[in-house]
Amino acid sequence: MNLLIVYGTTEGQTRKVAERMATDIRGRGHLVELLDSAKFTPDLKLGHFDAFVIAASVHQEHHQEAVTTFVFAHRDLLSGKPSALVSVSLSAALEGHEAAARKYVDRFVSVTGWQPRMT
Repeated sequence: MNLLIVYGTTEGQTRKVAERMATDIRGRGHLVELLDSAKFTPDLKLGHFDAFVIAASVHQEHHQEAVTTFVFAHRDLLSGKPSALVSVSLSAALEGHEAAARKYVDRFVSVTGWQPRMT
C-alpha cells in the first residue's frame, strides 16, 4: 500500500506524531510519504496513493488553515479512498475534556465536508 500522511503543526508535536506513524507503517511493509501541509501546492498529484492520513493539531480551538485548505482541495479523492483524521489536542489527554476534543473533530469534518473513515 502507498500511503500519504499530510500533517499540520504549530509547535512541532504533530510532525513528530506523523513521523512516528510513518515509521510504524513502513515497518509493516508499506510505502509512506510525509507532506507538511504548509508546503502544499494546488497542482500536487495524489492519484497514486492508496490511502491517506491527515494529522493536524488543534491550536486555539481550530486545526491549521493549511490542513483545511488541503482537505478542501482534495475532499473527493480523500472520500473515495481509505482515509483517517488524527486530531492532536491537549484536550484529548485531559480527563473530563474529551467532549471538547470531539467538538474540534466534528467542526473540522463539518467545515470541510470530508468524512474520514476513521478519526
